Amino acid sequence: MDQWRTPGGYRNLQDFEARQPSSLEKGETGCRTGSTTETHAFTAGRMSVHTFPTSWEPKFPTVLEAQRQDYEYCLQQLRQMEYGAYLINVLHAEQRARCAHAALFAFNLQLARIKDSVSNEDMGRLRLSFFRNAVHGIYDGSSAETGVRTSISSPTLRALCETIQRFALPVEPFEALFAAREQDLKYPQPHTIQDLVEYTQASHGSCIALHARILHAVGANGEPPKRETAQLLDRVAMDVGTAAGLATLLRGAPYHAARLQTYVPRDVMEAWKISAKELVNLQVQSSVDRRGAFQSIALVAEEYLERARSDKETWKRIPRSCRLAFLPAVLAADYLRKLRASGYDAFDRRLQLPMTPGIQLRLLLSRLIGRLL
Repeated sequence: MDQWRTPGGYRNLQDFEARQPSSLEKGETGCRTGSTTETHAFTAGRMSVHTFPTSWEPKFPTVLEAQRQDYEYCLQQLRQMEYGAYLINVLHAEQRARCAHAALFAFNLQLARIKDSVSNEDMGRLRLSFFRNAVHGIYDGSSAETGVRTSISSPTLRALCETIQRFALPVEPFEALFAAREQDLKYPQPHTIQDLVEYTQASHGSCIALHARILHAVGANGEPPKRETAQLLDRVAMDVGTAAGLATLLRGAPYHAARLQTYVPRDVMEAWKISAKELVNLQVQSSVDRRGAFQSIALVAEEYLERARSDKETWKRIPRSCRLAFLPAVLAADYLRKLRASGYDAFDRRLQLPMTPGIQLRLLLSRLIGRLL
């Protein structure tokens, strides 16, 4: 991955800001204050309401009001649909990195929702190809020359295009992301546990790796990471992405079952002698075999999570400015603990409750001390 191709016309963050007016006023760090905002987390096909103080919510300072609205739209999508990513977003200390994180993860969320917003696979492929072609236009130089704001109607995509250009992000993680979301358009059940691991690395690890590169660019004044550092960031991102992705799929098991889908691999089903019908039946009582199937996936997630947390020598070599990118591991660890306490019953209603202040505190402490809790 150290040979990633970056968008034409911009070599690094400094080159981007030198060749066009910056969209961020570095001196402005205003926040909304006042009453509270009702926020929502998407869990198991229903909306769980949170009350979150708006004084925590960042207000994106930009030169252009249109750009400000694009980034705030991305943040709104995270707040409503991906509450864990929203909590991580407000922990950013630098406005450019906060904007980039909101754009990147809102884009991934938009791709993930394609399969639930279309009536057939062909329509999904058509919509996915629109986003793929738009991203390719950034790396071909066409969007940089004509101006993405005049040619793209999606606020999420406009924010992402500026992020790609500003931080000279490589194209390969996006290719992996598109491949994973294209796989989602088919029946998503993987054949083996290794197929599931590779899927989560593409769908979650790619975004985490890109986020780490963004944080490195901000912390190193636009300098790209050295080859050794880049390989280190990518390896840890894949481990954290696997754990976070598997935890996300386990948390979404009731939502998938309501649509007669399951991400439990076929080899795990065969090992536990359980049928797909039992895995997607929300009405029957949880059986030992069904809990065992979910436990097999959870143990793999815990293995990758432990590998990311226990290698202290590797963790010391990661630039402190990049460690915020790996906070999804904290969210994954919290869910896996609750899943273990429920006897690995992924359909336990208690697992679908809104996030507690405890996980918010663990995220904050991990951010402050610079390691995963």
